[in-house]
Amino acid sequence: MSVCEEGITLRLREVSTQAFDEAIAELDTLGEESYKDNTLIMQLLRDNLTLWTSNKQDDGADEIKEATPTQYDQ
Repeated sequence: MSVCEEGITLRLREVSTQAFDEAIAELDTLGEESYKDNTLIMQLLRDNLTLWTSNKQDDGADEIKEATPTQYDQ
């Protein structure tokens, strides 16, 4: 992943996390029907955030593995 792509991905995660946190704070102000719709959307957003975070951690682990020589590389 290029530095530009990493920056965009990081920014997307930050914006998504901020939107999620702000939406949580507003849930109590919604009517029943809006509450149901919004909680569904928020569950999807939370799932995506979890995937993006775990993918980033997996990518980092792959980079570390690639950078660390094994006994067979020596």
